[in-house]
Amino acid sequence: MQQFKVAITNVLAAPPKGTDLVIFADQRSYVAELDSHQMLASAARYAVRNKVYVVPERFVAADSLCLCMLAPDGSVLGVQRACHHNVGMRENNLMRADEIQPFDTPFGKMALIVDVDINMPQCVRSAVMKGASFIISSQYLPLYDFYEDRINYSVVDAAVTNGVQIAAAIGMGGVITDAKGDFICDYSDDLPIAAVIEPQQTIINKRDMQKAYKLMLAHRELIDQPGEGGVKHE
Repeated sequence: MQQFKVAITNVLAAPPKGTDLVIFADQRSYVAELDSHQMLASAARYAVRNKVYVVPERFVAADSLCLCMLAPDGSVLGVQRACHHNVGMRENNLMRADEIQPFDTPFGKMALIVDVDINMPQCVRSAVMKGASFIISSQYLPLYDFYEDRINYSVVDAAVTNGVQIAAAIGMGGVITDAKGDFICDYSDDLPIAAVIEPQQTIINKRDMQKAYKLMLAHRELIDQPGEGGVKHE
């Protein structure tokens, strides 16, 4: 694993000097499936032009809400489908993933957390248990839910309870925390924000994490109700 610089920027905005990984912040809830191909092509050109890894906007593909990472050559390095949907998304009758799948990068194993999954404790927990040392979250929040405590502390809680560093694009802004839940960059919509990340192993005892994860799964019916319009993918 090697040190890297992560930046959260507006869509297709030039990254700060020395940036290795760019996360796009977008106020839209998602890019429609009809437009996903064009969006991903633009993001791939951006990656090649700036020689950076890129996590573009949330998009719909194959009836799933997705997030991906592109390599500096424009190829797809990792893809994650949402495991949960907020109420506003359920009417779209989208499929949902069963698990978070971290993937290897030059900076260590990373995991993508799609939209409301950052608020679901079992999602980040399972990613860390599978070896993720850095979490990237991209979330849409409607204006009536867009208040500072929810923005900051959903990310802080996920970081501190799992001992993992997180960079999160939320609406038109972003926040970056260390593994202890302290802010490296407070939430700001004055983009770009950027930070140099020193890869590290998670600081939570894996045995304790396993016990907590089993407890969450035992009570999954209470925290993971599909609701009307939500389709569980098996």
